[in-house]
Amino acid sequence: MRLTGKAALVTGAADARSIGWGIAQALAEEGADVLLNDLPDRQAELADRAAEIRDLGRRAVVSAADVTRPEQVEAMLRTADDQLGGIDIACSNAGIIRWERLSQITPRSLRAMVNVNLKGNMLVCQGAARRMIEADRGGRIIITSSVQVDRHFPATPVYGATRRAMPILVGGLALELAPYRVTVNHVGPG
Repeated sequence: MRLTGKAALVTGAADARSIGWGIAQALAEEGADVLLNDLPDRQAELADRAAEIRDLGRRAVVSAADVTRPEQVEAMLRTADDQLGGIDIACSNAGIIRWERLSQITPRSLRAMVNVNLKGNMLVCQGAARRMIEADRGGRIIITSSVQVDRHFPATPVYGATRRAMPILVGGLALELAPYRVTVNHVGPG
């Protein structure tokens, strides 16, 4: 129960088989209250995940929001403020992969991966950091990246590039936010 009294945000947490859900469960098991996020069309799954968190004796709040839309990210963070008293831990986990070789990559799939995997992470970090600085109690920001930060695979060059950008984003944010006692890290599953 090392996280008792802490509130955490986890994006991309609706799928019961996902890394986001695993993160949310682990945080709740350590005592954190959790705001679960995923896309608006996944509200029913979010409600199911929230019920499971509540079964662990923790508060669980849902926020259906698209992390690529600044106004929806802001609304999600306001939900955390209103219902959890803010956030101490932000796990920016939402991401998408398209299995496409070079000749198959379309402008639409390129835009989707860049928007979610890079822009979405940046917007969540930006909003969370602003609140952590204003609350003046420090905080933790963790981005889920990928094994593709260090390894290359065929049929995923754009996904790999968006995930390879995470250490650069994290490094800059970590230096900028350290004076405010906000740590920033990434985890590369795989």
